[in-house]
Amino acid sequence: MKKIDYKEFRLRVKEVAKARKIFIKSGITNNITEAFQLYQEVLADEKMEVIVRKSQMPFENIERPRCDECDSELKLSTWPIRIDGETYPTTWKCENCGMEYYTEKTAEEWYMELKNEDKRENDQDKE
Repeated sequence: MKKIDYKEFRLRVKEVAKARKIFIKSGITNNITEAFQLYQEVLADEKMEVIVRKSQMPFENIERPRCDECDSELKLSTWPIRIDGETYPTTWKCENCGMEYYTEKTAEEWYMELKNEDKRENDQDKE
C-alpha cells in the first residue's frame, strides 16, 4: 500500500465519516470496516483501499497531548458532533477514560503546531 499524504488522509477521514453516518448510525452494521466497504460498493465515486496501516497516519511520529484525567495519550478525531448537536473541526479523545476535548482547530492546524513543537523540543535537546 502506498503512503498517503495529508490531503488524501483528510479525504479518507471524510469518506469514513460518511460511511459511519449512513451505515452505522442507521443500524445496518456496527462494524466500521463493513460500513466503509458497503459505502465503497454502493455510493463512493472512487474506490479506496479499506485498510490504512497505522504507520501511515500523519500523527504517528508526533507527540500528542495527554489526558488531564488519566495522563493517557489522546487521539484526534475530526468533525465530531456533541450530544447537543454542535460540531467542531476536531476533538482530542481519550480511549482510556472517555474524556473529550473539543477544539476549533483543524486536524491540519494541529498537525503543524505539534510538528513544530516537536521540532523545537528536539532542537533544544541538541543544545
